Amino acid sequence: MRLLQPEDGASLVEFLISMAISAIVVAGTYDLYIAFSKSNLAQSDIVETQNTAQAAMDIMVKELQRISVAPNITTTVTANDTITFSSESASGFSTGLNSSTTLNDTTASWAVNVFAPTATITYSVAIILGTGLGQTVPISSNTATQLTTASAWTPLPDATSRYTITRPKQFTRTAGNTLQMKIGTGPLKSVADNITALSFSFSVNTTTINLTARTKNKDMNLGTYRSFSRTDTAIMRN
Repeated sequence: MRLLQPEDGASLVEFLISMAISAIVVAGTYDLYIAFSKSNLAQSDIVETQNTAQAAMDIMVKELQRISVAPNITTTVTANDTITFSSESASGFSTGLNSSTTLNDTTASWAVNVFAPTATITYSVAIILGTGLGQTVPISSNTATQLTTASAWTPLPDATSRYTITRPKQFTRTAGNTLQMKIGTGPLKSVADNITALSFSFSVNTTTINLTARTKNKDMNLGTYRSFSRTDTAIMRN
């Protein structure tokens, strides 16, 4: 005779075993999720830091390519971390018939008084080739084709004179690891955060920039910040 098997539900022991197995599976899944989240956050932080470093470098290179005279490199926080320079806004050749306080370029089409001084910016015009080479004078006003200067030319530029119109700018790193930029005497404006090292050097006609950026957060596995360095050069205009 075949004995019938009982149709009762799972025993308490079987239930407890099942619960224990489920708890192990859930705990393992949770640990895997946490590990994945940490890895994803760390990778996002790394990518953001690398992008920030490259963007900051690109901005500085673009600006420092627009200089026509050697910049002034000084120290604010660490050696050579501040650069002050004259950024070119326009250039050309004088077409002559200048007075002691004017410079004419009949090929120009400037907006009237676009180079007039403001509360924070004074534009200057420098002769970089030909008669009057080496002179730099501030601009007081302009028409579409003529600059009026705040001081006199000695000697007068002529049709051989190449000029450049510039305004002062500056890049510097603060003690709080922020890269900042200033135009004229205006306020410093943030360009990038977490810049832990910055230095400039100039030779002949090339500015070399060294920059190090740091992640916002510490690596959860290493317990330290991750840093990334960039080096680039900006060749000044002839």
